[in-house]
Amino acid sequence: STTTMSLRPRSKHTMTPSTPYLLLVLLLLSCQLCLGKRKKGDFKLSGVNTEALISKFTFSGQGDGIVNLSLYPLGSYPSDKLRIYLYTDKDWQLVKKATTCTEKIGYAKIDRRGDIFGSETNFNFRLDNWRATSPVIWYVTIADCSLEEHYQDDKVPLIKYDISLLNELYKGVTTHMPADEEGMFSLHRYNIIISLLLALAIIIKSVKNLSSQSEIHIGLVFVLLACVTHALSSLCQSIHLKKYQKDGIGSYSLDASSAYFEAVCDTIIALILLAVAAGWTLPSDIKPYTDNTALSTTSTAAHLLNTLLNFSRQRGKHGSYQPVLLLFLALLTVHVVLAQWGRMYSEDFDCYHDLEHLPGQILFACRLLMGCLFLYNTAHLRRSSHCAVALRAFYVKFSFIGGMWFIFLSTLAWWTSRLVPVYRRHEVVSGGSAIGQAVALGSLTWLFIGGAGASAFHRVSKVSTAGNDVDGISGDGLGAAGGSKFSCLKIGKVKV
Repeated sequence: STTTMSLRPRSKHTMTPSTPYLLLVLLLLSCQLCLGKRKKGDFKLSGVNTEALISKFTFSGQGDGIVNLSLYPLGSYPSDKLRIYLYTDKDWQLVKKATTCTEKIGYAKIDRRGDIFGSETNFNFRLDNWRATSPVIWYVTIADCSLEEHYQDDKVPLIKYDISLLNELYKGVTTHMPADEEGMFSLHRYNIIISLLLALAIIIKSVKNLSSQSEIHIGLVFVLLACVTHALSSLCQSIHLKKYQKDGIGSYSLDASSAYFEAVCDTIIALILLAVAAGWTLPSDIKPYTDNTALSTTSTAAHLLNTLLNFSRQRGKHGSYQPVLLLFLALLTVHVVLAQWGRMYSEDFDCYHDLEHLPGQILFACRLLMGCLFLYNTAHLRRSSHCAVALRAFYVKFSFIGGMWFIFLSTLAWWTSRLVPVYRRHEVVSGGSAIGQAVALGSLTWLFIGGAGASAFHRVSKVSTAGNDVDGISGDGLGAAGGSKFSCLKIGKVKV
């Protein structure tokens, strides 16, 4: 039998008699919980698809999970065999491999019939006999195994559903937040703080450059944009989590924006790493190519960003800049599309770096290819006859840090999927990703704001020099030896 119960337990907060009744009412209302995780949708069963996945939720295991599901068939349902089945994450892989409905429901931990009220069917119950020492992911499905025994596809109507889930942390205290999202507020708070501090350091450096030279390097603009987008990503996700805590739904637009901002940040970091690896900002006599040679594979990234700086010119020495600009936009588009595609595999929270779905795997493959190009560029640059020993040592460290960034997420996700419990994977991957991104942004910030004495790179890089040597970019987008003029974007009296 099923048990129907209220999802708004009374608050245990007490107040003194002297407190105004109005404040008492407001406090009680603020302590009451909403309907939990809410999800609405529809499905249609058939002889081939005899079951439908409605939702999944991570219950803490310390208290009773609460499930409330209402079905609204758009027509008369031809069978009374429609039931709800709940599976744990330990059995879910076996369920997906099973070939028949009867075989699948054999793995169900909970099996219930609904209460029928006219055309509406309700399933309301607690997971009161499934306490655990650690959180458990539950998969909620609806199935009718009789459909694979008797052909009734033409009689089965579309069914709309409305499900709400509550996670009881301990007796009398419930939350809408899945247990695997614990700690996300603190993580995003740290991301915002670190990103804004790095952005502040870049702004201070830019202000100093403007006051003394009326010019700033474009690299500072790129890194500043990466820091800002990283902070915006965490901010959007924090607001989404806050809204989700209140209504069990959150904000789709904010969750999506979080993924998009992170995709933009990743694109900028990747392009800067590839450009510096190809010799961007270095004097032309150090690079393994000259003005008289055609662009090689190793110079692609530098040509990409430097040509973008020369967007005011219609044609350079090597032809139109448009193909390179399109390549830049294509890489950005790929990141954004993969971010949106990945959201199709997640119900509530950004899963941009999820290795368990195809778009996440494509993202990691792209990262691996760019990482190989990055390492090839740095190795080729170190073999240049004009590259000093100290600069070679710097590029050894730079190639290690940059290479780790390109493979870090895929390695972390692979390791997590095999060694970390399912309910902790999102937390571990998100935390590791935040650390990796902070290290990358911090390293790039240091790379572009460091003085001439910071490293061998800063002693020869045109980022640290003044006047006409700030960025000796010539018409070919790769730089020129000697005192060639650099291209710049003028905004009033400011040169970028």
